[in-house]
Amino acid sequence: MSAEAVVRQDAQGCWSVLYEDAGGTQELACGYFSDGKALSERVAAALNGVRRAVAATIPLPVAVLDAATELQRAQGRYPPMHSAHEGWAVIREEYLELEEALRMRQGDPERPVRVRAEAIQVAAMCLRLVADVCDDEEARQR
Repeated sequence: MSAEAVVRQDAQGCWSVLYEDAGGTQELACGYFSDGKALSERVAAALNGVRRAVAATIPLPVAVLDAATELQRAQGRYPPMHSAHEGWAVIREEYLELEEALRMRQGDPERPVRVRAEAIQVAAMCLRLVADVCDDEEARQR
């Protein structure tokens, strides 16, 4: 079994964030939430715990963790993507910024910093498309 974070709501409306791996299931956060922001903040904190736990057991490249952090930042700042077309537009915008960074002069000391930052943003928006559109049953119907 691979390690994963799971968010569930029981019949009484209580939300739980669970970390499941071969060693069993651990509840990271739970509670009743009247608004999405409170739930989002609690889930984000729990997922940071999962990210640290997974990072300690699986040697993920730092860039993967950075993309997950960028995804989380974007989710807190912008509403969900509403369609694949919107996702395409957002990813295209980020990709064009990456292209611009790649076209910088080879010796420019800012080039690797900009290329990395833009590549992380492209990766994060690709993950956001998957989460907001592909994995969301309601969004798939649009």
